[in-house]
Amino acid sequence: EEGSLALNTVTIMIGPRFASSGDEAEPFGHILTGIRYDKISDYDASNTAFGFEVGAGVDIKAGSSTFVRLGVDFQMAFDEGENLKVLRLTGGLAF
Repeated sequence: EEGSLALNTVTIMIGPRFASSGDEAEPFGHILTGIRYDKISDYDASNTAFGFEVGAGVDIKAGSSTFVRLGVDFQMAFDEGENLKVLRLTGGLAF
């Protein structure tokens, strides 16, 4: 499509994950720090910024080694006095 742009983002984060064990559900949380790399397609423009992410969720037992994972994350990246905030809701399977 003419005139459209695509933003490709790679986020690399590392940090501790805290979990509580239960019979049917296992709540967890994490505090991460790392970098966010953005590249705009069809242009020679890219950017790398430092940031952090905090999140929490729950793994709900769905089988002997399968869980339904529900979570929420808040991410903030800092670049040249500006910041980018992202709120992400997630759901899926964990093995």
